[in-house]
Amino acid sequence: MNAAVPPRDVPPLHGLALAALELAPPPADGEPEALWLWAQREQCGLPPREAFQAWLEAPPVGDTLLHALAQSLCLRPLELLAVALACAVETEAMAGRVVAWLQAPVGGSRPTLGLVLAAARGLGLDTSFSVLLEGGARGCGLLQLESDLEPNNRRPLPEQTLHVPLPLLLTLHEGSARWPGVELREPGSQSAVASLRGAALRQAQALRPGTALAIRAGHPREARAAAALVAEALGLRAAFCEQDLGRGAGIWLALNGAVPVLCLELAPGETHKLPALPGYHGPLLVACGLDGSFSHAGNGVSSWRVPLPLAEERAALWSHHTEDADLARRLGEQHRYDAARIQLLGQAARYEANLERSAAIAHHHVCRAARAGLAANLGTLAELLPEAIADDALIIPPPLRVSLLGLLRRCQLREALATGLGPAAHTRYKPGVRALFVGPSGTGKTLAAGWLSSQIGLPLYRVDIAAVTSKYIGETEKNLSQLFARAEHAEVVLLFDEADSQI
Repeated sequence: MNAAVPPRDVPPLHGLALAALELAPPPADGEPEALWLWAQREQCGLPPREAFQAWLEAPPVGDTLLHALAQSLCLRPLELLAVALACAVETEAMAGRVVAWLQAPVGGSRPTLGLVLAAARGLGLDTSFSVLLEGGARGCGLLQLESDLEPNNRRPLPEQTLHVPLPLLLTLHEGSARWPGVELREPGSQSAVASLRGAALRQAQALRPGTALAIRAGHPREARAAAALVAEALGLRAAFCEQDLGRGAGIWLALNGAVPVLCLELAPGETHKLPALPGYHGPLLVACGLDGSFSHAGNGVSSWRVPLPLAEERAALWSHHTEDADLARRLGEQHRYDAARIQLLGQAARYEANLERSAAIAHHHVCRAARAGLAANLGTLAELLPEAIADDALIIPPPLRVSLLGLLRRCQLREALATGLGPAAHTRYKPGVRALFVGPSGTGKTLAAGWLSSQIGLPLYRVDIAAVTSKYIGETEKNLSQLFARAEHAEVVLLFDEADSQI
């Protein structure tokens, strides 16, 4: 009894397609391209049509990702064939040589529409131009024509070459690749307090495929950190996008298990239409400021304003930098910093303590680090005044000092003043403190503001109204909105010096 002959392995799809071409010559002429084509046909020992069906049922290891992508995008066989050939010539030198040899005298080692259709005929597939021109592969940017990249190209359709964007090609070939202008952040790389992580989890659980969420914060860094937590809760990587992604990005996001995070900052009243990402069916995140609105697929976009850590959470974060539990509690109660700023200020305070050869971090070390403006980033909207004003430098009458001390206490307890006053007061309460310093020039208004910021331990920024205003419509509002939003979350003191002269 004869032993059963084991089935031969199915060759890669590009080799199967090229070997199915009717114009492929026999290997008798000895040319290496012809020998390569014959070897592909001999690899499985099946007629081309049966070999293609065998490939669809069980693709070789190198084509598994391409096979899965075709199923998720519902690509038609002709499109699948075109993608396989366009990828093969970029990664396999012999495949490019064979394609150039078959397409002579047209020239070029990238497959043309004519070559793909000829291979499709050999496999018994649909050979309609419309499948490639109007199908899903070209619609989502996975497959691109030469005329898509060069609009002035006027070559006839059979001579038009086919391309796959490089990041997609490398992802299909190697499993991962970078997209230009996109930063990928892995899950688990973002540390956060429990309250923020829990809020991000609730936002992620409410998201549905195809929906969008605007994540708002006073500073872009905070919005991005929160977006990374939402992506992590979804079990995906965060892909931060600073610019338009271009065609094919949706497929790249899906292949890399990433959720897009568009980094935008709008002016008050400005509306932005979020782009469509063909091939990507998950949620879309926007890391943005507090102003502006967004639309997605004709609908409005929900917003989530990133909350600051609770006072006890801030105290716990400070305890990692100082062994003084009372100091950590005071810092947590008096300063409304997020986790990233506490980490930055803690490191800077340690440096200040080292300069004094002190083993422990004291309150004045933290104040000195904060007043250097390390935790704030107001850009060119305001000027930092880092000089500390000592208590004995402010010479004022006793009644005025009492008023300033009351204002100082109000600033120190600004977050807890509404505690216990009922839900109505707590809902409408804003922790920001506003004060108007009035007096003739030279009476010490700026000096008093510097003394107040020194006592609180916050950086003082002077705002020049003339520098904020702009002749362009909407720019003044945008500048002021960015200034207040960043100042609120950065914990700074703003001084509008000589504000009445600009009115």
